[in-house]
Amino acid sequence: MNEPILLSTKPAAAQFSKKVDNHCHALALCFVHYNFARIHKTLKVSPAMEAGVSDRLWDMTDIVALIDVAAPKAGRPATYKKANSN
Repeated sequence: MNEPILLSTKPAAAQFSKKVDNHCHALALCFVHYNFARIHKTLKVSPAMEAGVSDRLWDMTDIVALIDVAAPKAGRPATYKKANSN
């Protein structure tokens, strides 16, 4: 893995989520940005463009669009647990 990316994700004291899922999501965003939206210094293109995965440089709106598609729709749950009346 790329060391500068991992160094930038080191949490400061009490400024990070303690949920593993949130940490995994933050790392995924970091990796998507690094591979698709950032021009590599030596390649002069993004790593995804060099690998032939993408034909253009992405911007943050493209990444947000991916998140919006994958996010569950907001709304009421189908069922509720009834409160115990005893």
